[in-house]
Amino acid sequence: PDMLFEPSHCEQAKGFIRAYIDGDGSVNIKRKCIAIDSVNTLNFPKLNLLIRCLGMDTRYYAWKKRSRIIIKDIVDYQRLISCWHPEKQKRLLRLTGIVGPI
Repeated sequence: PDMLFEPSHCEQAKGFIRAYIDGDGSVNIKRKCIAIDSVNTLNFPKLNLLIRCLGMDTRYYAWKKRSRIIIKDIVDYQRLISCWHPEKQKRLLRLTGIVGPI
């Protein structure tokens, strides 16, 4: 939703990103990144922009039927957002040594 781009909705934006990554993301220990895949090619660029608005560098890839966002700033991600998913929490802790804000 567009309201998430307003500075007054920063915490809601973080929660939205966290939920999206908990559902459709993966924490890749080998590549030291977070990857999010989606077939929603219309709204996925907005998610990428939202992550970038929070100060994290991303790489965005689009193919015909799916898209991918790669977040390499896993330390910033862990400090700002983290994950609720227990396995993803463990992987982020292993990669960063930081307990997230949750």
